Order: sequence, then structure tokens, then C-alpha cells
Amino acid sequence: MPMEFPELPTWVFQLDEVSAGGYRVRARDSLGRSVEAKGVDPHALIEDARKTAKGMMNDGPSRLSKPGSGEPKWSDERDRPPHSHTPS
Repeated sequence: MPMEFPELPTWVFQLDEVSAGGYRVRARDSLGRSVEAKGVDPHALIEDARKTAKGMMNDGPSRLSKPGSGEPKWSDERDRPPHSHTPS
């Protein structure tokens, strides 16, 4: 079930149980920025994702945590480089 929070009006959060006792939270805002985290404590995951989303609103450019670090990761699709090609 999608969740929304008053302090993050442009964000929608989704919590799923992906395995027995394992959870994933995903969040996305209206600008295409996203947050994702996995773990065993759903309440802590949601709270961490909320904090990360709040930080994204203040920080600007995108960052990603190291894969497997257990920290929430986020990306800002607006900062991705355009597709480029090299002339042959």
C-alpha cells in the first residue's frame, strides 16, 4: 500500500516484504528522484528512507551508496548524463 507523509508532499513510499522477514522500501517523488533500502526492520527502513528523501530535497545533486552497504540509496534522474554516441 502506498504511503505519503505531510513533510514530503511530492513523495510516495512503498514497503514490500520481499522474503520471510526481509523488507524493501522504495520511494519516488514527482521529479523522478528515488530512494530504496532493504532490511529486516520495516519501521526503521521507512524512517531512514524519509530522512534520505528530506536530505535529497536539501542537497540537490544525486548520490548512490555502495551496493550492499545496507544504507538507503537514491538517485536523481535529472542528473543522469544524456545518452551519447561516438561517431564511427
